[in-house]
Amino acid sequence: RNRESENPRNYWIYGNRGLGKSLTASMFKEMTEDTFIITCNSPSFKKVVEEFAVRNGVRPRAREDPSLTILRVIEERAKGEKVTIFFDDIDRLALGPALSRDFGIHICNIYDRLLDRGFRFSIHLITTKDFEEARKYLGPSAESRLNLRAMKFSPYSEEELKQLIIQRLKYIDDLEWSEEAVSYIATRVAKDAEGREGDFRLALEITRSAIVNYAEEVEEGKVKLTQEAAEKAWKERETDYWVETLRGMPFGRALLLASIVWETLDRYEGEIEELGEDEEYYPVSWSRVKKRWRSNAEAVGLGGIKDHRLRKWLDSLRESDLVEAKTLAKRDDYNYTNMRELYITLKADLMKLFYATQKIDWKKPW
Repeated sequence: RNRESENPRNYWIYGNRGLGKSLTASMFKEMTEDTFIITCNSPSFKKVVEEFAVRNGVRPRAREDPSLTILRVIEERAKGEKVTIFFDDIDRLALGPALSRDFGIHICNIYDRLLDRGFRFSIHLITTKDFEEARKYLGPSAESRLNLRAMKFSPYSEEELKQLIIQRLKYIDDLEWSEEAVSYIATRVAKDAEGREGDFRLALEITRSAIVNYAEEVEEGKVKLTQEAAEKAWKERETDYWVETLRGMPFGRALLLASIVWETLDRYEGEIEELGEDEEYYPVSWSRVKKRWRSNAEAVGLGGIKDHRLRKWLDSLRESDLVEAKTLAKRDDYNYTNMRELYITLKADLMKLFYATQKIDWKKPW
């Protein structure tokens, strides 16, 4: 209905991973003409647009504005005047002051050029970020142009996940399962999935891992999904999540987060206990974290990084809500050598991150 209206609306489509946002865009593309999906699978928007052009049989030009490249694709491929554009996974674009300026300018240019060519169009941005964060990606000008509306994909509830898992299990021959195992997976995915709460795709991944790797053999050729198998698969997935998170960062930034983890463990060895909700780990000195990072970095040939670059990486970790950095008031239980020293407090789960750092070969930078 939106596509066919005289003034189509533009949507900020958001929700956790695994809820069908990208699938919906793909289905829409299959069902309609002149729908284009630009998948942001690189931090560089220019590279994203070049790959989009190549996939659509259009050769990118050197130093061409990305909005012009997109316009050339649409003019060559569109069969009518009604155009729908999805920018998928915009979270992967490199955040920072330049993003909201440059990405916003490109969106404005695309908007204006499509308008000038007489297209009736809508532009939709797919993300895991809440609607309130739209300005970080667009800036005021693009936000005003698009007049975005929010479209939220709500997470699956615990009961919905449970029923969907059982529905899939019924199609597997020679498999038994316990109610406890299914409930355990549904509960953990619904409540404790580190930003992927209610993600049906994650629930299926854990179920598959539990069956393939940990299921109990009850008789020849037949296995049973038990709660113990589900627990083992979940624990493995928790570590894998943080491995993916670290590997998804530039190597230097990932090594900085790992250095904060290692420094926290070394500084408070024997003192750290499992913390309750809203409790914080102990702080570590920024100067000691930098010293540890440089020692690790030089071992793999990553020397010569200036302090301001490290500080930018730290700011990025803060924006991702993984750490907190502040100058602390004097406390008797901490040995201060400089009252104006910056101290870093880890906000992410310490031991989960530590186990993830142990699964990565830090001698091979990426």
